[in-house]
Amino acid sequence: LEAPVFLDAARARQVLHNLLDNALRYARTRVTVRLTWEGDWRLEIGDDGPGVTPGSEEQLFGRFYRAEESRARHLGGSGLGLAVARALTEAHGGHIGAEPGESGGLRVITRWPAGQQVHNREC
Repeated sequence: LEAPVFLDAARARQVLHNLLDNALRYARTRVTVRLTWEGDWRLEIGDDGPGVTPGSEEQLFGRFYRAEESRARHLGGSGLGLAVARALTEAHGGHIGAEPGESGGLRVITRWPAGQQVHNREC
C-alpha cells in the first residue's frame, strides 16, 4: 500500500514527540503505538496510566489544562503538549482526539489525510 502523507517533517516529529512524551509520563507499565490505514492514516498512542475523568477528553487539548491531580505538574511538562499537537495536526488537515484506553489509561488518536498536500496553512 502506498498512500503518502505530505507533512512538515519537523512539525510531524513535534506532534509524535509530544504524544509519546505524554504517554510515557503517565504510563504505569506500557505504551502502545499503532499505525493503521483506514482511508487515511490513523496513529494511536495509548498508555495504561490513571486515565482521565470520563467526558474530559476534549478538554485535554486546551492550553495548560490538567484533567486531574494524577496528571499534575509534579510529573513534569508545561500543560501545552496536547494543545500544540492539536494545532499542528489540524494545520496539516488532520484530526486529533482522545478516548479511554482499552485497559485503562488514555488513547490519543490522530488522523492524517493521505495524498493531500498542505497549502496555505500556518504550521
